[in-house]
Amino acid sequence: MKKDLENLKNSKKFFIHAPRKFTLKSAFIVAFIFSVILALGYGSVIFFSKNTAKAEGKSVYCVENGKIDYEVAINKNQEDLPNVLESNMNYLSSLINTVNLRFNYELLYDRSLEHGSKYKILADFFIINKDVSNGGDNVMMSFTDELYSSERYSEISDKISLNKEISIPYRKYDRIAKEFSEKNNIDIDSYVNVKLIIDTDGKSENIESMNRQSEIALKIPLCSKTIDIDETYSKINESFVFDAYIPNVRNISLGIICLILAITVLAMECTIISSYIPKYKSYYKKLNFILKNYSHIIIEIINSKPLEKTLEEKVPLRYVKEFEDMVSVSEILRQPIKFYNEDSNNFVYFILDNTNFERYIYIMKNNSE
Repeated sequence: MKKDLENLKNSKKFFIHAPRKFTLKSAFIVAFIFSVILALGYGSVIFFSKNTAKAEGKSVYCVENGKIDYEVAINKNQEDLPNVLESNMNYLSSLINTVNLRFNYELLYDRSLEHGSKYKILADFFIINKDVSNGGDNVMMSFTDELYSSERYSEISDKISLNKEISIPYRKYDRIAKEFSEKNNIDIDSYVNVKLIIDTDGKSENIESMNRQSEIALKIPLCSKTIDIDETYSKINESFVFDAYIPNVRNISLGIICLILAITVLAMECTIISSYIPKYKSYYKKLNFILKNYSHIIIEIINSKPLEKTLEEKVPLRYVKEFEDMVSVSEILRQPIKFYNEDSNNFVYFILDNTNFERYIYIMKNNSE
């Protein structure tokens, strides 16, 4: 008998599967797996973000120095005055002819390598209204003159050197500022900012880029009786490092492992969640249809003793494919359809034909068994 019962419960020929019940335990499992997915995903992001490591002994250490020296050339035929005045003095603007600049720049590497450089010298001219109510600069006129531009120069050595002299036409810029002030009858500040912009680059093992742009500048006041040249930004003195990197095989491997595990666990999560999705077409829809349309011929019994007794008596069992066939048998035999709910939530419908000693069975099975 036990074997027959087991065969009955394990039979899947005409079963309609019900969804599993989503319990608090199931929710905890799903939440735990989701936390594992987040942890693995976060771990893969961390490992991939640190996919390189410094290459020992491959970094390039650099020292950069730059400065602007100047002297002031005065108008000719000035008695008791030299033709050129030294830096760091106050100057009568009416005597100035040109401001002569000397640009000196040097970039030292700790090894010989292939590098290149190019530079340009710009003069930025500004006229600013002194009477500004909001306290900020009110630029009334500005333009830029490109005084010099070089082509890229490349070589293999351990340094980049630049020495360039250029004369700034002070009287030209000063005249433009004074004419603007007189024409507009306005009190102004004016200056020309001369700057050197140098672009350098280099190539070294395991260094992605050695591009760098540096700038030094000298501010020359205009449209004043006396001027004092501002040397605030006329010097560079820095040291820096171009770091060399190599692939971090360990972090890349761990990142790939975390990503694969995250995808695998995510697939498991999707499988688990999908197993709890109600299959209404295959189970609940059928169950509701049965209870709604045939409740007048269905009798619920408390336990399965009649069926177990049938199995003990070795009475032939007839598994019915569709419930509508059970209805037809019920009408022919004039017997009610009996059903009970097993502990595993399988709904077992059966008809006892005592005349022909046959039993007709239709089972709606819960697949959480």
